[in-house]
Amino acid sequence: MTEHLDKIKKAVEPLRQQIINHKVYSVIDDLDDLKIFMQHHVYAVWDFMSLLKSLQNNLTCTSVPWFPKGTPDTRYLINEIVVGEESDLDSAGGRKSHFELYLEAMGQCGTDTSQIDKFIEVLKKTGDLNLAFTSADTPQNARAFVDFTFKIIGSNKDYLQSAIFTFGREDLIPAMFLSIVNDMHKKFPGNISIFKYYLDRHIVVDGDHHSHLALKMTSNLCDKNEQFWKEAEQASIESLQKRIDLWDGVYNEIKLRKTSVKNKLKSIVMKENESLFERIGGSNAVDAAVDIFYAKVLADEKVSRFFTNTDMKTQRGKMKIFLSYAFGAPLAYTGKNMRDAHAHANIKGEHFNAVAGHLVATLQELKVAQNLIDEVVAIALSVKDDVLTH
Repeated sequence: MTEHLDKIKKAVEPLRQQIINHKVYSVIDDLDDLKIFMQHHVYAVWDFMSLLKSLQNNLTCTSVPWFPKGTPDTRYLINEIVVGEESDLDSAGGRKSHFELYLEAMGQCGTDTSQIDKFIEVLKKTGDLNLAFTSADTPQNARAFVDFTFKIIGSNKDYLQSAIFTFGREDLIPAMFLSIVNDMHKKFPGNISIFKYYLDRHIVVDGDHHSHLALKMTSNLCDKNEQFWKEAEQASIESLQKRIDLWDGVYNEIKLRKTSVKNKLKSIVMKENESLFERIGGSNAVDAAVDIFYAKVLADEKVSRFFTNTDMKTQRGKMKIFLSYAFGAPLAYTGKNMRDAHAHANIKGEHFNAVAGHLVATLQELKVAQNLIDEVVAIALSVKDDVLTH
């Protein structure tokens, strides 16, 4: 039996190395990256528990009335693994399944669990895996990973289930990832401690004791059947390839997030370097604002008298040019300065305030952002002393 196990180990080793050295670990730099990782990975954690229970159902009697089923050695092996995976110790000394422990870790670091929660909720109610995937909007790479496992579960071939449980299991945690998590734990101990504990438990439980039990279980189930061993090798290879595909999907989503953040920062910097004229919407926005503004001013008896003998078409044109210039448009203003233009108008503080109020109301009507309105008001206030009659 050792010869067959060694043959499978040799066949899957290149894939194991791809997983251990996968590029996904190199892009997990902060909590937001880790959250994306966990939102995908949680499906694999749940999937693992489902595979485990399928093995227990196939290898032991889990119904009533009870009858002996399978060999005592195999029953012992799977039941011991189930105890460790389904009711392990958490960091506080209580009992939890590894899936429940993982959900707790997600909650601690602020990862959104609504997707996996919805998946479990719909699957519980309907038993329809595809409906659960669709309802939860499960990431495609995670869906493909779970689909493969359930294809093996559906085959009712316990030796294949045991093989992917043994060789596709999660004992492939690279030192680099552990180092990243440890560094994050130092920075954010209140966010990472449960996840760190989860990984530590996997190293102790999955990477050592359970891996030996699983190897023995697979050996017992394949026994001397060459066809079983051949199928077990192929299933193990496929299982690890699905793991690589899962990590590829996580990598792509993290990179997409980083690109999006980078573009947003670039956009913010560009906007900060733009003039108020550009940020407010350019010539079209200024033209619309001036037309609405003067409609409000002329309807206000308190200030409309200042424009009784004014050609409003010309006035609107002058105001559009002046505001564009004042807001930073790349054009030259050749009109009078504020003091000379309003020297004989006898404008008082209440008149200025009324006009300024109409300007603010105009910008609000046009849905201009408040921070931009504040900038416009600041410019208006900067010429107040020049406009008022002293």
